[in-house]
Amino acid sequence: MSANAVDSRIFSRYMPSLLHFSLVKVGVLLLQDLDYATLFHAWKRIQQGELIPLHKNCEDHSLDLMVFWRRRMRNATRVPWARAALAYLGRFPEFLMPRFSSSFLFLLPEERKKFLEALNYAEDDDLQVCAHAMSKEEEEHMLLNNWWYPVKLLRSYLDWPFRSLFIQTAEKLWNRIDHYSFFHLLGCIFWKPLDENFNYWELFENFWKKSPNNFKEKVRESPCMSKDIEFWYKVIRSEKTARFEKQRKKRNC
Repeated sequence: MSANAVDSRIFSRYMPSLLHFSLVKVGVLLLQDLDYATLFHAWKRIQQGELIPLHKNCEDHSLDLMVFWRRRMRNATRVPWARAALAYLGRFPEFLMPRFSSSFLFLLPEERKKFLEALNYAEDDDLQVCAHAMSKEEEEHMLLNNWWYPVKLLRSYLDWPFRSLFIQTAEKLWNRIDHYSFFHLLGCIFWKPLDENFNYWELFENFWKKSPNNFKEKVRESPCMSKDIEFWYKVIRSEKTARFEKQRKKRNC
């Protein structure tokens, strides 16, 4: 699916994060956004261990949610939906972190307002599923009232299959983050593992070039961040040189 150039939303309606598939059983609601080829590829990556679960004991998430729905079906006529969902989402940190999307997607707009603040505690992939379902008004509320929201949202774009959308999403959010958030995002890129299917060095270079000058100045004022930037540019130059030599040898063969 391609980005919609006229879409004014920060979070465009793309596929939900495929990490969601490795953590919970996904229903028809999410499958509507995926085709068979995508599902097949996702399943292969999960089988090969390329999608790493955030929690090894993810069965506890499913069990906790199963208890919630069982109680909901039993007491549906006596307990308002919003109150029941709030009771489920309000159980952390006593229990494992709930999957917010399992309840958020079914709430009416007026009921969602009670849960927007709690989304700060959602895992990145879970937050992305919720953001997928937000209205523009809900999205704006999150951006204005939750300074960590745009950082978490951008961070989730550093993982497959959203990596190609990271730069264009960042350009929509420059005025929504501060230089501390910028430092955090740079650090997230620095610590990304090598991936033969995606060039994080190139992503870093584009991210740095398009970043606001005041953010770059803050980086230059930080000895540690300056060293990291210098190191990454050395790696990029080395990679470009190696790539050029490889192409030159091919032409001479």
